Amino acid sequence: MTFLQCAPDDVLIFSDMELDIGGRHIYDCLDKVIDKTKKHADFDLYRIQKEYQREGGDVSSLNRARDAWKLDKYKNIHTAQKAHQLRPDKSWYFFIDADTYIFWPSFFAWLKRLNPNDKLYLGSVVNVGVPPFAHGGSGYLLSKAAMAELVGDDAEELAARYDKDAIRGCCGDQEIAKILFNKGINATNVRPMINGENATSIPFGPSQWCQPLITMHHMSPESVNNVWQYEGRRAHPNDVLLSEDFFYTYAQEKIIASRKDWDNVSNDNIYKKSEDNDNFGGWWTFNKPYFSYKSCSKACEEDERCFQFSYTSRKCGFGAAFKVGTKRIPKDGVNMKSGWHLDKIAKFTSEHKCKGPDWDSLA
Repeated sequence: MTFLQCAPDDVLIFSDMELDIGGRHIYDCLDKVIDKTKKHADFDLYRIQKEYQREGGDVSSLNRARDAWKLDKYKNIHTAQKAHQLRPDKSWYFFIDADTYIFWPSFFAWLKRLNPNDKLYLGSVVNVGVPPFAHGGSGYLLSKAAMAELVGDDAEELAARYDKDAIRGCCGDQEIAKILFNKGINATNVRPMINGENATSIPFGPSQWCQPLITMHHMSPESVNNVWQYEGRRAHPNDVLLSEDFFYTYAQEKIIASRKDWDNVSNDNIYKKSEDNDNFGGWWTFNKPYFSYKSCSKACEEDERCFQFSYTSRKCGFGAAFKVGTKRIPKDGVNMKSGWHLDKIAKFTSEHKCKGPDWDSLA
């Protein structure tokens, strides 16, 4: 355990199988799913796991990650109702995935600004489908007033409706949003405080700078440990962490002029050669961003919005923010090279000094 040590008594872990790991009890959040839904093929793995567990088999040997993912969309309403059953007196309920990281000082400072008696459903909102929903992996927060709508006299009916709809639905975070929407509660966007980026993909710059950093997603065990160790080294570890702080004390040293075999996620604008352009060649071809790494760099430098770029196989990508990125193994002999315009980054950081947390400027 790393960051979860900070709230040992208030952390509940739910999965699709009940067991104990390292002194932690894992709750089965699918045991109350209605029988009709449990007969669906999505639950084949659930039934097999039960059999393995009864017979003392090694469940990990099943190696069926895709089938496990199919079960996820059935969990959200049952996780919420079980969480309330186990901790009925809490003011807030925050739901995250196993690969989500929480910066606790920022999180608790945020909660102090909110009223749990208001019906609040907050997260990084995804505008796909109706209604918009808070992305589960980024984490979403329910106030006790909002939670009360899920655990009232119609709780069993709500769960049964959820179970039926989830069969045809995409995702559990979307399905629980529908339940809340029908109760008159809409998802409120608080990105980038709650966001789906990880430590290597956070887009530092105009859209994310003075806002507090509360969650990151898609964090590998190694990344979790690295950030946890980083938090322990902070001069003032109990202070709210701004994106600006995280840049200076964690990311900046990793951002250099250029890196070969590296992807810095420059995907805000993409320029690539196709059969429909440059058919005639000529001197002007050399000025196209996708002609070479050097051309890509120059084009980015001339675009006032561009802080970084990447180049691979006649394709040039611009980044309107500056990110660390990750190593990219060459594919079929084609590599990627990434670059950062350090002078433009330095100019931005020198002109934007945060005076404190910006709680109000949200995406």
